[in-house]
Amino acid sequence: MYPLPDHSLLFRSSPYPYLVMAIDLTIIDANDACLRSVQRTREEIVGLHVFEAFPPNPSDPDSTNIREVKASLETAIATRKPHTTPFLRYSVPVETAAGVKFVERFWNAVHNPGPARRWQRCVRLPERHRCNGPLPLRPQIAKRIFTA
Repeated sequence: MYPLPDHSLLFRSSPYPYLVMAIDLTIIDANDACLRSVQRTREEIVGLHVFEAFPPNPSDPDSTNIREVKASLETAIATRKPHTTPFLRYSVPVETAAGVKFVERFWNAVHNPGPARRWQRCVRLPERHRCNGPLPLRPQIAKRIFTA
């Protein structure tokens, strides 16, 4: 029998953003790709509730994105199966010289329940793949993104 490898290097170096949360949605860890995507450090977000680390944009009070993410997380927990959000616009707070600024990002998240934690894998859509139409993205654009 082979010894079990340390998977932390795979987690840290994956090119795909991963966020690990406890059952109460407190952030336990984030890999480097996730931290680059949200322009934050591990120290800034670990230990915070996910919606404290990534609060709603006060300039966009009509946004439904937190409600959509919460619903996806609750579905994954209730069914004990992965749940995928539709593509959504979710601004993230970024510290700038002038203070905190919310930067618009487009995401698709897969919430994957684990035995004692929740995994969130996010795909951030690059600027060149944004569309002017309503979200979710039109099928031809989504197809181009994932088959390119």
